[in-house]
Amino acid sequence: MEYQKKSDSKKDKKTVNSWSNSKSEHKNKFKKDDKSKIFKSYESAFPKKNHKSNLNEEKLIKDNNNSKMKEKVITDYFYMSPNLMTAKMIEDIIKSEKGIQVDLWEEMNILQIEFSNKLTVDFEPMNNEFKDSSDAAFIKNRNVKTIFAVTIDDGAFELLKPLLRLIITEFDGFLCADSVDFKPIYALTDL
Repeated sequence: MEYQKKSDSKKDKKTVNSWSNSKSEHKNKFKKDDKSKIFKSYESAFPKKNHKSNLNEEKLIKDNNNSKMKEKVITDYFYMSPNLMTAKMIEDIIKSEKGIQVDLWEEMNILQIEFSNKLTVDFEPMNNEFKDSSDAAFIKNRNVKTIFAVTIDDGAFELLKPLLRLIITEFDGFLCADSVDFKPIYALTDL
């Protein structure tokens, strides 16, 4: 069974001839003089610049575009303590420190620290029940009673270190990454 329709060869020749005729007509419309006029008008509309100055301009544009497109990178950690504690207790320890603003939502047990450069660190409470058995063992082996999820804006970690020293000195515990093995882990001696 053949699915292709056989075409009339005279009809095909006419189609090919009409196509080649239109092609030659199109070709003849633009003579060499016309092409050079078009190219010259293009050059006047888009003049060539010194290559070295183009490199600097392109670099500045790329740098500006990258800074506009760059978003804040957020790093997630856990603060774990062997003591029972609340966000209000953290606020009481750090509120007198200079260069920060502390916002507390006591009814939700949430604390936000904002530094003078507008970078923030958030403490949100978590339950101590991790589904993964190795996570549960990690918490049990360290006698963890309180866990806060800590979200640290990129660039705020160094600013947070003195506050973490105060918190860990008062409540013990450590800051650890929200990763498979909780590493890196920052105890008082690591800050």
